[in-house]
Amino acid sequence: MLLAILTVSVVSLYEYEAEKSDLVDTANALVFSAERSLIAGLQKNRFEGVSIIEDGMDKLPFIKAVFIENERGNRYQYGAIDSRYYALTKDIVADDKALGFLTLYIDNGSIRSAMVSKLKIIILVSILVFGCLGLLFSYVLNATIVRHIKKIATLATVPSRLNAKSYIPIRIPRKRVPDEITALLDALNYGQRKYKELAIEKASYESLLSFQANYDSLTNLPNRRHFNDYLEKQLGNMRSGTGPASLALLFIDLDGFKNINDGQGHDVGDSILKKTAIRFGQTLSTYDSYISRFGGDEFIAILENHDRETVEKAATQIINSLAEPFTFEDKKMSIGCSIGITYALDHGSDAKELIDKADSVMYQAKNAGRNTYVVFDPKMMEQVIFENKIKQKLQSNNLDELLAVYFQPLVNLNSMKVIGFEALVRWFDDDLGFIPPDVFIAIAEKSGLAFKIDSWVFSKAIKQVDLWRAKYNEDFIVAINFSPTNFHDNQFNDWLDNNPVFKNYLDWVELEVTERLMLADDNVAVGGIHRLMEAGIKFSIDDFGTGYSSLGYIKKFKHILSKIKIDRMFINELLNDDADKALVRSIVTMAESLSIEVLAEGIETEDQEKMLMELGCEFGQGYFYSKPIPVSDMDELLLVWNRDVKSTDEPTKNIGGHSAH
Repeated sequence: MLLAILTVSVVSLYEYEAEKSDLVDTANALVFSAERSLIAGLQKNRFEGVSIIEDGMDKLPFIKAVFIENERGNRYQYGAIDSRYYALTKDIVADDKALGFLTLYIDNGSIRSAMVSKLKIIILVSILVFGCLGLLFSYVLNATIVRHIKKIATLATVPSRLNAKSYIPIRIPRKRVPDEITALLDALNYGQRKYKELAIEKASYESLLSFQANYDSLTNLPNRRHFNDYLEKQLGNMRSGTGPASLALLFIDLDGFKNINDGQGHDVGDSILKKTAIRFGQTLSTYDSYISRFGGDEFIAILENHDRETVEKAATQIINSLAEPFTFEDKKMSIGCSIGITYALDHGSDAKELIDKADSVMYQAKNAGRNTYVVFDPKMMEQVIFENKIKQKLQSNNLDELLAVYFQPLVNLNSMKVIGFEALVRWFDDDLGFIPPDVFIAIAEKSGLAFKIDSWVFSKAIKQVDLWRAKYNEDFIVAINFSPTNFHDNQFNDWLDNNPVFKNYLDWVELEVTERLMLADDNVAVGGIHRLMEAGIKFSIDDFGTGYSSLGYIKKFKHILSKIKIDRMFINELLNDDADKALVRSIVTMAESLSIEVLAEGIETEDQEKMLMELGCEFGQGYFYSKPIPVSDMDELLLVWNRDVKSTDEPTKNIGGHSAH
């Protein structure tokens, strides 16, 4: 319609101007026809030729008046003059001389009347033409664009498409041509495909996050978080009467796994954990059970609606499931497991209490020889409480306030000189009384606190013996117990790198490790030993002969060992048991051939001392010389010892309240 109005306006303006131009031309023609007569009349000062114009006005009704004025000011007018009329003026000139002028007054109304008539026809025709064009355009637009857009809009919001698990493209009944509709459809399909892919990826990612949050990625078993949620839910159901009638918790810890994992590598360890999870799952598949990997080499199983006999039968089957060795690249490796069992409501009503108690009795199973299970006994609570007190005190207190370092002399059996001391930690607690080292050290190792104690003893012992070395001008050595777990402590490397004591060459310091460390063939521990040896520190095997090691291990680790300490159990029966005597002789002989020193622990009698000297043992330690004593008593012992050694070559007993030479 706007186009039609614009067109009509332009055409009307054009027609108006054309009509006006035609009228002017007609009027000019009239003037031209009368011009000669007017010139002749005006030259004679007469208005001749006017009759021609008057006749013309009669024939041309749109000319309403004529006005003529000559050069003398004489005027002639025919018709009525109106200011609304259009004035057409023409000068009358002859021989370049102005004779006057002629003005015709033309009525515009006639032009407008003519124009209105024409406009009506033009407008009617325009409306008809543009109306038809509009209808045709609307039809074409709808057929080629609008209906397809409506179809696309409808299909884009179909719920079945939006909720589909996979991408479904929008298709319309139209040939594919390279135009805007195709571009729009392609863009919409692309966007919806990307949205669907993103939604699928998001759902997959959320599913993965949920799995990772609740399941162990290695074994695909529920993890600690999932287990805690499950146990709390089941315990709540039991308390409300809607859950299982009974619930047993089995805390399972693998025996020997750490040695394999550290010695053979984590690939082997991971493989064994996977296969262990499969075996446990197959074993418990016939029970109403739930099993989780609690962390590391620990698993927890829950058995529901089973009596105690059935639960203990299941525990035995779990242990037996590991009887067959695991195979990895043609290597066979064996592990076992120790299990602690607690029963819901009987032994605890919340998850933490049940887990803690099962964990405690699991260690009881390990102490009982491993590869067995132990059911929690309420009487064990005293031991649990005691262990927790020990653990809490070691964690929260300054060791200077808890522990003390005692020293026991190490004696050269040939010269009877004190060559050094073994540093031994002691704990006299105000609440608990005297706590034996083997008790709190074992708890510390289980709790990851052994390194805290050993590094503290290390610093105290080195500082004290260094003072004695300077005071007595003697090359005393110091022997310090060092737990195998220390080499795996995350503070170990930082301790080596930043402890100022290692700036000195500590060739007078000897760390005592158990033969189990050598048996384990622990690469991490061996690496730590080599780093300590670079600082001059020497190593000895403590309590040699109590484990499963053979003399062959002495040869294998001769590059590490500086001394072997024969356990007191062999010294006790040395005079009565030929086998012990033969063993000591063998150890001394092999150690001598490898340039390794031998020290006998637990010497309590002069006869034992003499026998050891006959067998070639060079060093000794025991109550026969002195029990472990505090720092404050050592000066007196050394004073009496040195005085006695200088005054006689024979043993003197009970000097200063201690056995001594």
